[in-house]
Amino acid sequence: MFSAILGLILLGSTYAEYPVNILVQQVCRHGDRSPCNFYPNYAHKDAWVQGLGVLTPLGMQQMYEGGEYFKHRYPNLLNYSTYMPDQIKVVSSAAGRAFRSASAFLAAMYPPGEDILPGLNWQPIQQRTISYEIDYYLKGSAYCPKTEVLNDLIISSEQYQQLIQDNQQFMNTVCFLAGYPRNSTCTLSDIERINDCWTCDAAHNLTQPEWATQYVKSRVYDIFVQRKTIYYSTDPYSKDECYYGKGGSLLGLILNNFKKKIEEEIKMKFVYYSGHDNTLWSLMGDLGFPVGTPVTKGSCVIFELNKYCDGIFVEMFFQNRTVGLTPEPITLPGCDERCEFEKFLRITHPLANFAPEENCGDL
Repeated sequence: MFSAILGLILLGSTYAEYPVNILVQQVCRHGDRSPCNFYPNYAHKDAWVQGLGVLTPLGMQQMYEGGEYFKHRYPNLLNYSTYMPDQIKVVSSAAGRAFRSASAFLAAMYPPGEDILPGLNWQPIQQRTISYEIDYYLKGSAYCPKTEVLNDLIISSEQYQQLIQDNQQFMNTVCFLAGYPRNSTCTLSDIERINDCWTCDAAHNLTQPEWATQYVKSRVYDIFVQRKTIYYSTDPYSKDECYYGKGGSLLGLILNNFKKKIEEEIKMKFVYYSGHDNTLWSLMGDLGFPVGTPVTKGSCVIFELNKYCDGIFVEMFFQNRTVGLTPEPITLPGCDERCEFEKFLRITHPLANFAPEENCGDL
């Protein structure tokens, strides 16, 4: 009798310390890719034989490693030996690099028990894509008049204009060295394009022009991060405005999945969203996290709905692939690291856009 009671006590202690994962939702940026655009005198155009914005073998490896780590982190969440369609949902933007990243991630999670064809250690796993015309969630490419208004507000804001003013002379010099016309005005988009090429070069050990000194590269990168910070931070704009064009639509999907799981309307245990850097920037900014941490390729935000002996909680993590595979816990502003589910809903519900098509109608 005593041993039975002791066993229950120990079980309760373990249950409190190690939760039961009810539903895991993971939002990831695609893996390493080629530059999305070249600046005029970019020297390595021929190095990217598959074209612009394409997932590279390094990117495939990154995402495959992410899938392997997922199995290690959640060994009992899914049936990894047999693919069960009702356990997992994978949604990708229509961009090829995002779709192929999800495919690499899944290939690590579900290696088949026996080959479909001799030597083929792979099996097809169902994915869903969102076409550009209706993507309010991952790419943000769907037309939304209210988003256009928000974009105009951001571009005309004091912070945005001050960023341009403080750096215009430097930017013009950089653009001239990069091959843009001498008398043209260099834009923040031009600087982002140059920074993107250099980032891709660094990942593949490609040389950079002599004029791209450490100071120049650091300042170009700093301007890029400042622009993202202004664009995706909720300050100084109200939550009501921000949820139209930022992470509110994706947050609405995430919250609906949690609600349906609690109400036992779905059997899913894992939802994977394959998107872009802007997907993570906007989601984190919408939730009130400080925007400024680089969203490196392959990085993810993880939402866990967990059952402890004292209730159901949401825990969040950021997997920064610059650091490694192990995600670090992050705390939702206004809540604890282990956020009670109902409180999580109270905080996040006003930030979510549950009907983007309706809310983004013509003004």
